[in-house]
Amino acid sequence: MKSEVKENRVDFSLIRYSQCWEDTEVLLESLNIQENDICFGILSAGDNVFSMLAENPKKVVALDISFPQIALAKLKKEVFNSLSYEEMLEFMGVMKSDKRIEIYDRIKENLDKEVKEYWDFNRESIEKGIIHAGKFEKFFKIFREKILPFVHSKKRIEKLLEKKSRQERIEYYDKYWNNFRWKLMFKLFFSKYVVGKLGRDKEFFRYAEKKYF
Repeated sequence: MKSEVKENRVDFSLIRYSQCWEDTEVLLESLNIQENDICFGILSAGDNVFSMLAENPKKVVALDISFPQIALAKLKKEVFNSLSYEEMLEFMGVMKSDKRIEIYDRIKENLDKEVKEYWDFNRESIEKGIIHAGKFEKFFKIFREKILPFVHSKKRIEKLLEKKSRQERIEYYDKYWNNFRWKLMFKLFFSKYVVGKLGRDKEFFRYAEKKYF
């Protein structure tokens, strides 16, 4: 079978995913990892394979064709090993910070030569927080900052995020959130064309079932 990799259909020179969006609790429950297991996974942003380590397997092997994804995961690994929990959140981009380059300069000598060279050249991504560096994450940033405010007010968004029971969440969504503007925006912004253009890559949909788009 021909693939988008062999035919050079996809650009692997950029970070496509700086976070993994799967639920790791579901992943770990499904795998039921035991101490003598050897686990294998696609590296991507690294989060899923890192989560496997929490189950203390014998070994975790990760593979990726994209060097930027490998560089991202190796930087994350060094961050986990070298920084405190609070510094990790700050450096990654969970919290606001103007010290990320300073933190990077403290740990960069621990990185492989090629990985260090990559991040020395991409310091802007470090300044903004590496969990925001992926193309897919930038797509969600457009949605969050440019699109969603035209659909729902800040007050309504904050209300959605308030603690509620399951039934209260359903009722709020049905009554206040799932209106005509939301449905129209969702259909357009998360269409195969727009997601393929701004979020993923159109070639990634070659094997997706059409009924979902």
